[in-house]
Amino acid sequence: CSSSADCYGDKACLGGRCCTMTQSSYTGSDTRYTKCTACADSAHGYPGVCVSCETGYHSINGEETNADINLLYGRGICTANYPCSDSSTYYSQTYDYCASKTSPGGSCSVEQPYKCASGMCNSDICCDQAAADSGCTAACDTGTGACSTKVMSGEVCSSSADCYGDKACLGGRCCTMTQSSYTGSDTRYTKCTACADSAHGYPGVCVSCETGYHSINGEETNADINLLYGRGICTANYPCSDSSTYYSQTYDYCASKTSPGGSCSVEQPYKCASGMCNSDICCDQAAADSGCTAACDTGTGACSTKVMSGEVCSSSADC
Repeated sequence: CSSSADCYGDKACLGGRCCTMTQSSYTGSDTRYTKCTACADSAHGYPGVCVSCETGYHSINGEETNADINLLYGRGICTANYPCSDSSTYYSQTYDYCASKTSPGGSCSVEQPYKCASGMCNSDICCDQAAADSGCTAACDTGTGACSTKVMSGEVCSSSADCYGDKACLGGRCCTMTQSSYTGSDTRYTKCTACADSAHGYPGVCVSCETGYHSINGEETNADINLLYGRGICTANYPCSDSSTYYSQTYDYCASKTSPGGSCSVEQPYKCASGMCNSDICCDQAAADSGCTAACDTGTGACSTKVMSGEVCSSSADC
């Protein structure tokens, strides 16, 4: 391009190439755009993005280090704040400033270790410099950031004092639940007697409960289980003794099944009294016994003789 007049959509023309930014952005007051001097050509991975800024400014390109960059919105903007001159800070593109790093023992994300003063984040806790210098591979302790000597969920323990993160120690293994949960008043946790070892698919989850209680494991039948929150909890309500009910883990009780003709989900037929749900309607027992493959009628649950959308009909009464 020779000028913005050549560019579609009122885009700016910088360095002989049409930009992704508009001419009004370039001539405005926002230095993220006004300090751009050249935009990328069509061979670039992102044609038209700003690739060069005035002296004293940096064009965000995704190769920045010690920086929190959102490339969806930040690629190509000009900033005078990157790189940060103070090593105790990191660049935040969202707010275009240098933010203070987190001290040892504070929370962090393992995907963003540069936000920690030491540059190391283990198990979502910022490590101290000694841990970083030693190449600590264990978790780092909350509050201090020291390389922890405690063991993780599923590993061998003698007491909760051995377990990282104040986890309970049950059956000689550190649990995923905390000691305070185990010693509290919620029987979902207090009735646990043993937690899984590190070879289990879910190390540290409760796998055994006191007599009269069942540990949720995902193999339950006639039950509505949310394993994201329910795996390993202890319940005295499963299995349900009344066949007209099913177990609901969310509310930890036995709920009444839906009568024939009522609404249901084909993924959860056990919620129907007959155990069959066709086309989101609970079938009656006769339909279930006959192995009905058609839809079941609303209101009665009978195996329907009506035809479905797209099939042959004489009148709406057939449908």
